[in-house]
Amino acid sequence: TRSVEAYRAYEAGMRSYYGGDGPGAEKLFREALSKDPTFAMAQFYYSLSTSNGSRAELSTRLKRAVELAERASDRERLMIRATWAFLNSSPSIRAYAETLMVRYPTELEGYLMAGQGAILAADFRSARGPLLEVIARDSLGLKGQTVRCLACEALEALIGSLGQEDSLAAALAMAQHWIGLQPASARPRRYLALLLGQMGLPDSARRVLRGADS
Repeated sequence: TRSVEAYRAYEAGMRSYYGGDGPGAEKLFREALSKDPTFAMAQFYYSLSTSNGSRAELSTRLKRAVELAERASDRERLMIRATWAFLNSSPSIRAYAETLMVRYPTELEGYLMAGQGAILAADFRSARGPLLEVIARDSLGLKGQTVRCLACEALEALIGSLGQEDSLAAALAMAQHWIGLQPASARPRRYLALLLGQMGLPDSARRVLRGADS
């Protein structure tokens, strides 16, 4: 953007977003877009900070970001298109993800997208490496210091893929590992309860759910 006011609002929005204030970030990105409606990355993060939980609203906002992506840098353009591909279960996600990993190896989103793209293609074995990379490197997400926990998304994807492979014991071990990484979080316990239910252990699943609720 060439608008100083739009960029200031965007910078403030990014600080709020990565500081854990999703609604505050959403408001600031909206302000940036009011100053410059063609600001691609403001539109992208305005999509990611959608606070009302509406998938339709997220999709509408992200579609606009894709339309503006030509105005963004190479890395940002790839991020926008890969996120759109993931939202729409498009096979193109793997090509975008691989390009991101090669050109920007420090960006964890590329590894996450690579794992999710492999799962979409039922190539479960290829998904493990990049997803484990995200889990190992996203310490801030696991500590709850960012709005978006990429490691949590990677763990969800990995547990889900192991379940699709009928490797329930491995999925169970990964869910328990996740609890060890986030002992105060209910999120991994709900995944563990789901697996226990699938394994025919409803009493154990209910006990874990009670722990999650507490």
